[in-house]
Amino acid sequence: MSTRLIYTIGYSGYGNNPELLISELKKRGIDVLIDVRSNPYSAQFNGYNKEWFEKILLRHGVQYRNYAEYFGAKQKNNVFYSKFDGQNMRIDYDIFARSTQFKNGVNNMIAIVDKGFSPVIMCSEKDPMNCHRAIMVARVLFNDYGFAIEHIVPDTKDESQADLEKRMVETITNELEHKKKLNSLEQEMKEKIIAAKSPSFFTDDPSQYLKDINNYYRIINSRIGWTREEVLGYK
Repeated sequence: MSTRLIYTIGYSGYGNNPELLISELKKRGIDVLIDVRSNPYSAQFNGYNKEWFEKILLRHGVQYRNYAEYFGAKQKNNVFYSKFDGQNMRIDYDIFARSTQFKNGVNNMIAIVDKGFSPVIMCSEKDPMNCHRAIMVARVLFNDYGFAIEHIVPDTKDESQADLEKRMVETITNELEHKKKLNSLEQEMKEKIIAAKSPSFFTDDPSQYLKDINNYYRIINSRIGWTREEVLGYK
């Protein structure tokens, strides 16, 4: 059985030029675009507004699907928010990824690929490490369902989810050594990094914590996840 492959892309890397983005899709044989924006419109890049963009895609033989319900980063249900970073109530990707609606989205993705289509997940951010398409959606598809993930980034080679995870670990580790204002997740990570460099018999071995990739995903979630106040209007 061939490897299930899903691409991702961020349209801000192509300016207000959907034709340029579509040319990258066509190079890779992509024929279905999964839009995971909660609001499929952009004031800055109006070429990607849903109705207009869908027409352009269809002209190039690419089907459009809106998956805001399944994979959107701004969820309306309060149960998907928690104070996991010790600060604001924030969309918790781990909680949402266990929901029925998220799993329904995954099942749809499986069906799309198994029918022989080649999909791409699209959001706005150029760098996938700063976007929920990679930190929430692709993470689950890669780690829990065995999909191969390739992130399309302008002016460089495609980045696999495994390579993104390596970059994420290196980036966070370097940042925490210099960052002064930390949320509780970042502070815990920094303390583990310090402890690993100076091991003590009176503390738990921090190496296992630092090896758990989920802890790094959580830190990115705490930085980019929408707060409940931003989405629902109350803290």
